[in-house]
Amino acid sequence: MQDYGYACGIGAVRAMVLMPIEHPLDYIKTQIQSKFYMGPAIPFVREHVKQNGFMKLYTGFLPNTFRASIKQAYRLPLMVAFPNLYRRFISKENIIQTLTGISIAVLESYFMCPLERLKIWLMTSPKSTLMSFYYQIDHFKELFKGVNALLVRQTLSWVTFLGLTSLFKETTITYKGKVDYYDLLAIGAIVGVLNTLIIMPADFIKTHQQKFKDVSGKNLFIVLKLLTNSENSLKGKFRIVYCGWKVRMLNYIINAVFTVSLVDYLEHRISTRYIHKHS
Repeated sequence: MQDYGYACGIGAVRAMVLMPIEHPLDYIKTQIQSKFYMGPAIPFVREHVKQNGFMKLYTGFLPNTFRASIKQAYRLPLMVAFPNLYRRFISKENIIQTLTGISIAVLESYFMCPLERLKIWLMTSPKSTLMSFYYQIDHFKELFKGVNALLVRQTLSWVTFLGLTSLFKETTITYKGKVDYYDLLAIGAIVGVLNTLIIMPADFIKTHQQKFKDVSGKNLFIVLKLLTNSENSLKGKFRIVYCGWKVRMLNYIINAVFTVSLVDYLEHRISTRYIHKHS
């Protein structure tokens, strides 16, 4: 139990340390998505800062830091605890990682949705204050707007992150006999790229369902069709859905590189996957 508490602490500190970098990237990605901007990110950022000031990039920074600290505090322990639990009944590591991803995704989607809603709303509202958000929310259920898109995004994200990370690490061990720090950096970057490409459609829908002047609808396909109606070609629709993907990818690579390294450290410390091998 002490080890899991240690993992919680590492997760919270990791979130606070990286947030000054991750928050502006998250903000830019959200702005690009909400405005359907499909051009290069740098001119968009330059113009946005020129009109609103540099500190606008840090809108909602404190609530987002609180949200990220909570997420990272429970994520790292669960990424080790769930596999330890499933290994009692299942021997195949790919199935274990898939079940772990689904379990974490379901739990955190409903637990974190109100804070995700707050984050996106503050980033897209002309009045970015907690009081403005409080007065805008008429019913408790509005805190859970976008939960279906969030659940899809988190399930895809966790399953691909854990599954691909496990696959790449095992493949590296097979060929090299070990995984060093540079291998973990490479694995984190590759997983970040693939993960971003997979989750962007769900992330795009989530942004529009949780933003200021949100788009309502529980059926994700209907919402997606509504959001892409301005383009007739399939290529045009893909460009809309994937607007902001490069910024998201940069953010996710940073996240994945640090997370993969931390999880590898915690696995060797408290995971039955390694403890049993060396005992």
